[in-house]
Amino acid sequence: SYAQGAADGTAARERIERLGAALERTFAALKVFAAAFLLLGALPRDARAADRPDPFEWERAGQAMAAAATDGDFQAAAGLYYAMVTNGAASGPLFYNLGTALLLAGKKAAAAEALLAAERRLGTSPEVACNMKLALADDGGSGHLPVSRVFLFWHYGPPLATRIDLAVLGWTIFWLAAALAALLGKGRWARFPRALLHAAMAVAFLLSALYGASVALTALQNRHADLPRTAATLAAPAAADAAGATAEEVQP
Repeated sequence: SYAQGAADGTAARERIERLGAALERTFAALKVFAAAFLLLGALPRDARAADRPDPFEWERAGQAMAAAATDGDFQAAAGLYYAMVTNGAASGPLFYNLGTALLLAGKKAAAAEALLAAERRLGTSPEVACNMKLALADDGGSGHLPVSRVFLFWHYGPPLATRIDLAVLGWTIFWLAAALAALLGKGRWARFPRALLHAAMAVAFLLSALYGASVALTALQNRHADLPRTAATLAAPAAADAAGATAEEVQP
């Protein structure tokens, strides 16, 4: 058997044109996806080598913490940790140890400030939450974390590195779903798959927007976090020691 009528190839040309348009939309989407992926992947993570404290100074501060027995000993250990912060280190464990040393030294206000910097990087882990409650507690009472930790659990709970990964994951799923939706075209048979892809795009965009904003806010807070209370607390003993040394020098 054979087909009746002229074989002009109109249907084939239409399909090829639709496929070419879909491929152009897909490549354009992939270009935006690649640029966004590189941008999000370049965001600062807590595990950067530049943020890690010097191993020798870290071990020295750890030995001082292990041997501390009085408030003054713990404050001296906190001074060692803070010296690493002033030298450019900014890791989550460093701020956690700094806050813990200040807490054991009885400097609750400075401890809460350092533990807040640790929370931005490590999330509200059980250890960070416990020490923050102790730092926020009044004399003879029990401290409570702010209510924002409950309503904004997606921001305060996960570590910074996890939030960056979730933002990148949402952005990746969004553009992959958009590319697949563009390839499917507008045929009747593609309505149900396109609806699923649109739902995946909505969820992925929400995930990327939430955690992208969370990461941007944390980066802004970390940039302007100079720990003024900690600096004032640890500067007081140094000033007292300098004044005592000067007094000894002027004595006949």
